[in-house]
Amino acid sequence: MNNRWQVYDTSEPLLQWQFAVPLPSSSSSSSSSSSSSPSPSPSPSPSLSAVAGIIAAVRAALVPLVTVVGPSLPDADAALADTPGLFRSTVTVKDAGHALVDVDADDAGQLLRRLEGPTLDEAYARRFAARGHPFVAVWATMTPARLGVTVAFFATVWFNAEDPPLFAANQARLLAARAALTAVARRHGGQLLAPTALA
Repeated sequence: MNNRWQVYDTSEPLLQWQFAVPLPSSSSSSSSSSSSSPSPSPSPSPSLSAVAGIIAAVRAALVPLVTVVGPSLPDADAALADTPGLFRSTVTVKDAGHALVDVDADDAGQLLRRLEGPTLDEAYARRFAARGHPFVAVWATMTPARLGVTVAFFATVWFNAEDPPLFAANQARLLAARAALTAVARRHGGQLLAPTALA
């Protein structure tokens, strides 16, 4: 095989990054001291402009790894529903002539099958070039106080060091996205848990 990276026949991600930041409230904490007792108000909701700004920053940080199609980040159900074209990644792979090429794809297993063609054993393809998975999926969860983003990896292309030039090209994207996402988390008083190797 020209390409040693794999896409496993499982719905579980191979590795996940967890990004979380606190959200500012849209209700300003005005300290107006009126003598009448204030009426109970609902719990403060996050500022929509703040949420939009953070999500935009997250999306920009992730561009080396994945492009999310659509105006916002999906929730987990939508992200894991195998919606074709929702996530696209640019990865470096080996073509039939063993040359390193950059390819944009939304189905990692299908790309691997196309690259390896008839040399790919059917049983192997079923287990290790599984169709229907993006390279990376991203989803958001939000409470009134917190925005969380999960970045889920479904292919080993960034983690398989068997082919050093291929590994170096893809790992550079992984590290660039991690550094940019870390900067977003720090800027907003949050945190990022982002391993760079499979367990």
